[in-house]
Amino acid sequence: MKDRLLSLVVSAGLGKALRLLKSRNGITVLCLHRVTEEEDFFWPPMKPNTFERLLRHCQKHYEVTDFAHISQNPSKPQLILSFDDGYYDFMEYALPLLLKYNLPCNHNVVINCLNQIEIIWTQRFNILCNHLRHQKLAGQLLLELADTKFSEQTTDWMGIYFATFHALLQMPKQERFQHLEAWEKTYAVPHGKVKMMNWNDVALAQQQGVSFGSHTVSHDALPTLSPKDLEKELLLSKELIESRTGKTCDVLSLPNGQSSSEVVEMAKQVGYKYVLFLDEHLYRRQPHNPQLVSRINMVEEAAAMMQLRMELFHRPKHILKG
Repeated sequence: MKDRLLSLVVSAGLGKALRLLKSRNGITVLCLHRVTEEEDFFWPPMKPNTFERLLRHCQKHYEVTDFAHISQNPSKPQLILSFDDGYYDFMEYALPLLLKYNLPCNHNVVINCLNQIEIIWTQRFNILCNHLRHQKLAGQLLLELADTKFSEQTTDWMGIYFATFHALLQMPKQERFQHLEAWEKTYAVPHGKVKMMNWNDVALAQQQGVSFGSHTVSHDALPTLSPKDLEKELLLSKELIESRTGKTCDVLSLPNGQSSSEVVEMAKQVGYKYVLFLDEHLYRRQPHNPQLVSRINMVEEAAAMMQLRMELFHRPKHILKG
């Protein structure tokens, strides 16, 4: 019923009216993560067919650009497609469709993943939670961290997931990894088959018009870091991306959307021009440096809901941050 009502809203022309209003005020920046046929209960990837519908909609109604080519006088409302994390399924599913529609994008990558050292810790946590749910284990070790109290018989898996996830975000990396490793051992969690991009993939994607930004060295929780470690996460990732691509790395995407005044100041000192958030707002250009860029998180959902959320008509129940 909700999908049908939203479809009627779209057909009535509300989306067009909202786009015209937005074109005077800012730029739509969409945040995407995984595009694949794989399933994930806690972090549902966008299906390739859904992604293609999104691209057709963007091509028809927007001037799709990237951060290096923002126009001062666009013919249509401007939009940027911004990917985070560097999952290999970008190469398998997203890039071929971007090429099909001749659309540019920004992709923000994690250095340790490109070096094949590790997958991002948030993906390890997703694999753990999906395993526990599949085995119908409430996960007492998970519950110990959550501020909200759950019974071991709870079926509120999203409640457990988000409560524990936010608790992990507040921890230093060493403590966070100790918890993950203990849970993986206790519950015999199988190693996931999730594959991340490497530097060869970056080179190939760059040849196809993809521009790359930093998602830091290790996808750590930046506000928990010392000034020295924070500088390393921001500066080393920038330098390595510039060395490998031969292009200036102007974009920093904040892992899990976490920030602080210290993080923004360090980004400025290191030399980033754009700092990307995930706060479900429109990006409005500012007179200062770096630019603080709002993004809209895109998820797997009905086409009408997706299109209206691009116009800030409604927000998802849970904002998943990567």
